[in-house]
Amino acid sequence: MAWTYEMSSQIVYRTTDGGVAFYFLDSKYGWLELMSGGHSQSGELFHTEDGGMHWFEVSGYGTNRPNQLPFGGSNYFRDTVHGWTGRSSDQWGNYPDNLWLVKTRDGGKTWFHQNLPFPEDCKSNWKFIHAPQFFDTKNGVLPVTFSHPKNAFMLYITEDGGETWKQTKMLDNIGDGYAMAVTFKDRNHGWAFGGDRSKLYKTTDGGTSWAEITPNIYLTNTSQIQFVTDKIGFLLTNNNHLYKTIDGGENWVQI
Repeated sequence: MAWTYEMSSQIVYRTTDGGVAFYFLDSKYGWLELMSGGHSQSGELFHTEDGGMHWFEVSGYGTNRPNQLPFGGSNYFRDTVHGWTGRSSDQWGNYPDNLWLVKTRDGGKTWFHQNLPFPEDCKSNWKFIHAPQFFDTKNGVLPVTFSHPKNAFMLYITEDGGETWKQTKMLDNIGDGYAMAVTFKDRNHGWAFGGDRSKLYKTTDGGTSWAEITPNIYLTNTSQIQFVTDKIGFLLTNNNHLYKTIDGGENWVQI
């Protein structure tokens, strides 16, 4: 089940054969992507500069521009001109040996493919590229999860504003890769939650090494995790249960 957007009346409707993805840079600048067939299909990208009151198409079927957005995915914009979208392979194993990441330098009008080094020991037939996260104009991280037959997680890092990406240490047997939730407080401190197996990992060196944390309760079906300090964090499950920790992830209480 997904959502679609009626541009003329600015109403969101639920649909079973399409989807929509939002990303807002701040209270004014945002992007809205309409996907006709999921992440593997091309879509239409719209942009607003007034908090969503008005939208105009920047890439897609109606623009007839070269190098348009080739597929739907997890969008992220570092500023008003630089953005990224990654494509996930599907359950049938399409595109098994490629990690598709595209970048825009003009606010989404044109997109160009970026090469990601593919881990040799993880020839997966399913992969999910999460949205990247930047901490300044140069440094950022890009989480990628793999599954079938090897459930694993890898963090890619950039130190040149997303022009190039390099691998860090891979985490194996993390649980359900699709359910992986990842968050970074800054370029060094990050947390990764391994989906259905209640495995929580923490890094203090930007993904070079990870330490496993065993929570006091069994947490599963995680949809989002966020830490606001080194100790205080929040975790949201798919059934809308919200948990909080004040000791870096070892103990959680439902709130």
